[in-house]
Amino acid sequence: AAKVESGRSARCSTLAMAHDELKQLKIKTGVLKRIVKDLNYTDKEISAQAAKVEKMKAEQADAYDVKKQEEVLAEYASSRPQDEERLKGAITDLSKLVEQCRESPEFKDLEATNEFTDAVAMLEESKNQSQLPEWVARNLNAVA
Repeated sequence: AAKVESGRSARCSTLAMAHDELKQLKIKTGVLKRIVKDLNYTDKEISAQAAKVEKMKAEQADAYDVKKQEEVLAEYASSRPQDEERLKGAITDLSKLVEQCRESPEFKDLEATNEFTDAVAMLEESKNQSQLPEWVARNLNAVA
């Protein structure tokens, strides 16, 4: 009976570990999704502001107003490096956890879960988020 109990407790502890890994996958994937969403929104703000500055210049708006809008654009852009650092940290954290899951004895069970497949998909999607679109970067260099 002792062997059956120890076998059961070992199975329970591995299931508990798998549950903890699934919970962490869900949390870290959610963090990464949020950061990617924030970066996409920031990119849209930067693009819209850059377009506004270009339009004002084309319409030969007051130099003071153009300068103020360029300052707003520079402020949007200045937050981008911190956002990219957060993205890199979140990618690193999730990548380590995915690798840990792959090395886990319960990998076969974990691999089939939505949490694991979502995490892997999110890592793939987020790889391209650390680069500003070239035309935005060009406009930012012109302002700086």
